[in-house]
Amino acid sequence: MRIYRDVELVESLGSGIPRILRAYGEECFKFTDNFIRITFPITAHDINNVSKPIRTLVACIEGETDRETLQSKLGIKHRTYFRDTYLKPSINEGYIEFTLPNEKQSKLQNTALPRRAWH
Repeated sequence: MRIYRDVELVESLGSGIPRILRAYGEECFKFTDNFIRITFPITAHDINNVSKPIRTLVACIEGETDRETLQSKLGIKHRTYFRDTYLKPSINEGYIEFTLPNEKQSKLQNTALPRRAWH
């Protein structure tokens, strides 16, 4: 709860869920049999200034993810379009990063949320 209070998403216990939904949408929640995972890929202060392709891409990243998986999740078949519209802007603006930054052409290359992102 302290994190939510620090970023002004809650005033007191129990008042944050509607604010979280308004700020991030339902896609930040993942429910399983044993837990609820909430992923905050972009801070509330940034979300209004971020393009829709970046928000969409960041929302579908879980851990380290390869390009083909991301394209599949987004339903995008054209590699160049995906790279120029989604991947490059997300990397250039710091919302995602390469897992192998010195080997951009590696077949082992993946993308991930920056270490500073909240999970």
